[in-house]
Amino acid sequence: MRNYINNKLIIFNLKCCLTLFFIFVMAACGGGGSSNSSSPAQSNATATPTLQSISVTPNLSSMAAGLTLQYTATGNYSDGTSQVIQSPSWNSSAPSVATISATGLITSTQAGSSTITASANGMNGSTTLTVTAATLQSITVTSSSSSVAAGLTVQFIATGQYSDGTSQVIQSPTWSSSLIANATISSTGLATTLLPGNTVITASSNGVTGSSNGVSGSVHLTITAAILQSIAVTASSISIPLTFTEQFLAKGHYSDGSTQELPSAIWSSSTNTVATVSSTGMVTSTQSGSTTISALANGITGSLAISVSTATPSSISIVENYGTSSYLPQASIPTTLYLGSVIQLTPLVLYTDGSSMILSLPVSNTSVGSVATIGPTGVLTPVAPGTAVVSVSFSGFTTSITFTVSSATLTSIAISPSSFSISPSSTQTLTATATYSDSTSQVIQEQAVQPIIWSSSANNVVTVSQGVVNWISAGNAVITATFGGKSGTASVTSTP
Repeated sequence: MRNYINNKLIIFNLKCCLTLFFIFVMAACGGGGSSNSSSPAQSNATATPTLQSISVTPNLSSMAAGLTLQYTATGNYSDGTSQVIQSPSWNSSAPSVATISATGLITSTQAGSSTITASANGMNGSTTLTVTAATLQSITVTSSSSSVAAGLTVQFIATGQYSDGTSQVIQSPTWSSSLIANATISSTGLATTLLPGNTVITASSNGVTGSSNGVSGSVHLTITAAILQSIAVTASSISIPLTFTEQFLAKGHYSDGSTQELPSAIWSSSTNTVATVSSTGMVTSTQSGSTTISALANGITGSLAISVSTATPSSISIVENYGTSSYLPQASIPTTLYLGSVIQLTPLVLYTDGSSMILSLPVSNTSVGSVATIGPTGVLTPVAPGTAVVSVSFSGFTTSITFTVSSATLTSIAISPSSFSISPSSTQTLTATATYSDSTSQVIQEQAVQPIIWSSSANNVVTVSQGVVNWISAGNAVITATFGGKSGTASVTSTP
């Protein structure tokens, strides 16, 4: 009975569904016997918009060679809408100027002009692109070394990287150094190192700066301490007699232009049978012949060739050393000294072959007492009135000079001649004479330990050095000599 009822319900439900479906179909078709024509509103709702035009963007007027740019094609439709066209056909009218891929990516290759066109559904859109010359994108600065000793030079080069992928040396960039106290750089990129430290070298061109790695925008230059470049070995003479002892000196010349003595240099003689040299540079001749004395420091060697003669000492004297390879013989040395003045004395040996040699050994302070002092280089300084005796001995010979220290004081300086004229290409030698409070006078000798200070009131007319006046141009000038706090003058007329 239950099955029978269920079956009836199922049949009933099916009949209802069929009835409803039939009614829906009739309504959709306009009702049983009604017309099949549609209204105008229903026809427009189902119409498909059509493509009216294509816009190509961006509308870029120009770009540099070597760059890329993505173009987009946008369709404009009949219903007023627009949308990006996904797969248009792209074309460049001048592929040698610019090429374009299937996706619209353009690559500029060389200067010129090209028309870029996008096509779809029989419609075209285009834009004109002008390609300019490649532009500078970055600069790389290079040099042979990033660490240079003070006093040396190093050449920097600026290489430009361009938008078309090429690179080339920039001929006239603008160079600069961030710390010119440490290093300067010329307009050609030549850097001169000055002091230990660091600086930044920069090259600029067209507003672009560069560095050695092309990324940081700067190149760091390290300046190290000056390095030894050469050694000069010096002595009083390159020809020395037998049984002679002389102190040789080694002077180092550094990359920053400075010089200094090298007390730790390693000394050697190429022929020890002719002359030997100690660890401190003291050379002793042993037989006639030739040898080379060398000094080694920091891998640098300096040398001096010398010869040893068979001549022997014949006499010794004391001379006044002017410090300029010239001297005043013992017989001409003033034996009266004044407070405030100094004199430098040096031994001079005469040899049997007629030669002579200034010795480096000191003059003895035999009995200067409290009247004067004398240093290891022979500088005698009066300190009180009285008598001082100085002497020197060498190879069995001895000589001495007795000096009287006066209590008189310097009162004036006079120049001779006091007035003169000078013509082009000529010189005039002047003499300065000191007058003291006891009415005595004395010609002042030019010497390194107590020089006369010479000056010209018009260096454009005449110049003066160590008492020698040189013509420069026509005019008038006053020459002044200053010594011991006193000054004297001379007038000079420089003729045309």
